[in-house]
Amino acid sequence: MGSVRGTSTLPKRCCADVFAAVEEKHEQCLEGMTRDEMKKRDPHGQTGLHIAAKIDNFEAIKYFCSALPELRDVSSNIGEIPALISAGVGSLRSMETILQGNSKEATKMAMHRDINGTSSLMAAVARGDNEMAFLLLKRFGKPLAMLPNKAQMIPLHVAAAQGNIEFIRIATKYGSEMVHSRDEFGCTPCVYAVQGGCLSSVRYLVEKAHSEVGSVSNRGQSLLHISCLSGHEHITRWLLVRMGSDAALWTTNDQANAIHCASFAGSVPVLTVLLSEWSRRKRSHVLSLRDSRGNTPLHLTAINNHMDSALYLLENGADPVLVNGAGHAAQAIANLRGHHDMARLLAEHSDLNRSKKRSAKKSKSAADLRVVSPTSSTLPSPIDMDRTARREPKRISQRMNSPLQMSSGYDSSGASEAGVDIVERRPMKYIEDDEGIHSSSPSLEAKKDQEAQTEIDHLTDHIKVLDDREWSDAVAHIDRVLEEVGQSHVTV
Repeated sequence: MGSVRGTSTLPKRCCADVFAAVEEKHEQCLEGMTRDEMKKRDPHGQTGLHIAAKIDNFEAIKYFCSALPELRDVSSNIGEIPALISAGVGSLRSMETILQGNSKEATKMAMHRDINGTSSLMAAVARGDNEMAFLLLKRFGKPLAMLPNKAQMIPLHVAAAQGNIEFIRIATKYGSEMVHSRDEFGCTPCVYAVQGGCLSSVRYLVEKAHSEVGSVSNRGQSLLHISCLSGHEHITRWLLVRMGSDAALWTTNDQANAIHCASFAGSVPVLTVLLSEWSRRKRSHVLSLRDSRGNTPLHLTAINNHMDSALYLLENGADPVLVNGAGHAAQAIANLRGHHDMARLLAEHSDLNRSKKRSAKKSKSAADLRVVSPTSSTLPSPIDMDRTARREPKRISQRMNSPLQMSSGYDSSGASEAGVDIVERRPMKYIEDDEGIHSSSPSLEAKKDQEAQTEIDHLTDHIKVLDDREWSDAVAHIDRVLEEVGQSHVTV
């Protein structure tokens, strides 16, 4: 096509306006139009060059850029210029044609953004067009790579969300600070990679590009929270190894931990990964933790009607009778939301849970009372006695010396200091005589008293152990006294 001709030499045309000529690809009609006709805009503020870029009419694009190059800078009502449109539709040759000219003008067009803040590089990355993206990066470099949209996202955010590891590797070489860039919600590109479920992108950003694995968003959500909300088991497992098992209990601004997030998403595989770090007893405690609204993980499964997750939590120690800040148990929430199957499941486990608690309470009461009546033959074990003695040494001592207490340990007054009477068992004592000592089987015949001594021995503090010499002197003294007594009786 040649340049725009004067009105006297215009060729015949069949198209009514520039837009019809572009759409019909009638180059001769374009050649027959005046400059004013070619500058005409449609109701959306688009020129013929915009339309040519949208439908990738390369011949029309070449003609417009040659005849009216100023059209390249014209923005539509939504802020689009022809170069941005070419990047969006993926026409590399059209974009290169539009960006021809001096470097300053080309840079201005490349850095142009629409009303959403989308640049030509952002549009290319959004399409996954790495060929065009790399060409733009090579020509315009870091300033274009760091250019954010209205949500403060840079092209690296978009690539990370898509798992575009090729672009991530190239782009991060233009500036390491890109990995720390945050959008309006405080999310780094690594957060988008986690949400997108691409573990290779997450690992590259953390291990090679040095993105902070412990960074959190404006809402206090860590990479682990995002992974659990997205239901990505493989990323959750990798993050737990990298961050440590305690990261599962990190809370967001709403006091929600990773288990709350996984329950809200209804991901049993993620819950399995998280809860495998603790014993069953510890799991019961973890599953009773509440967010800022008082919701436990079980409440959150009931909200979204995740039956499999609810059953898994119940089997791992979740208490169905716990209530949230509004006073609702998980079953009540299920009923309010019309999740009838969920409500029935929770009702069954609530009844079972109450039954277990009643049984446990009865067992505990029977074990704690330890009351032994005078007619009872049941006595507490020595282990229980030892534990009780260590727990209440003063009270045991008082009861032992109480005149109201019988040898069985039962308080004859009918009163008890702590509601529990303790029977103090004492070691058995036996008495031996000379006959038993010299018998053929002293172990059997020497035992005159076959019963346990239970009476309190008040003389134990006055007992003196005699050695052999003192014992001989004492026996001789007793003999002399007896002899003198016998003689006195005879005299009388």
